[in-house]
Amino acid sequence: MRVADRIKEAGGISYEVTPFSEPYPQSFSDICKRIKHLCSLDGRKYIYAYWNEPDSIMHRTGCFSKKSKSILRELERQTKELSKDLSDTLLIITADHGLIDSDGVVITDYPDVMECLIRIPSIEPRTLNLFVKKGMENQFEEAFNKHFGDKFILLCKEEVIAKELFGGGENHKRFNEMLGDYIAIAVSDLTIYNKDNKFIGVHAGLTKDEMEIPFIAIDK
Repeated sequence: MRVADRIKEAGGISYEVTPFSEPYPQSFSDICKRIKHLCSLDGRKYIYAYWNEPDSIMHRTGCFSKKSKSILRELERQTKELSKDLSDTLLIITADHGLIDSDGVVITDYPDVMECLIRIPSIEPRTLNLFVKKGMENQFEEAFNKHFGDKFILLCKEEVIAKELFGGGENHKRFNEMLGDYIAIAVSDLTIYNKDNKFIGVHAGLTKDEMEIPFIAIDK
């Protein structure tokens, strides 16, 4: 359950400010205006706000491109202005993941890997969910590790479950069905796509820059 829902369930007040919830703000400026308005209302409250930058621009142009840097500077400027207008507020700024710039390959270019698969991988280009034909497990492991053994960690289904890779607690009723025979997780800057639609900036691997996120707290 999300934090905002848990607060409401406990009798508190919480709000979401995202492009996907009413009143559907479609710019970061509108996000800030909405936050400022909600903070002006009486009572203690929790406000969760989300904006899709710099994630979107970094996917398309890379983490260190001029466009990415420009957008990040503008977000910082607007956030600074917002913080000046707030009082009796703890403003926390963080991210849901980091990103890195990546090189990419297409899995269909590796026929010895493909011949072992029931279907193309799912989930994420940097966390591949792999369904392998029965009886070809050893052949698949050998082929995959030959090409990607120094770039990806390959875990069998049993290891994924034992390590609680997708979290603890009660699993979804279709979890075992949806989980492949193997999960391959990137530990380098290589990304494996199903087709040639490569991003520059990527996430969902196990590199330090993907897993570490900023945590900025401003006590107003």
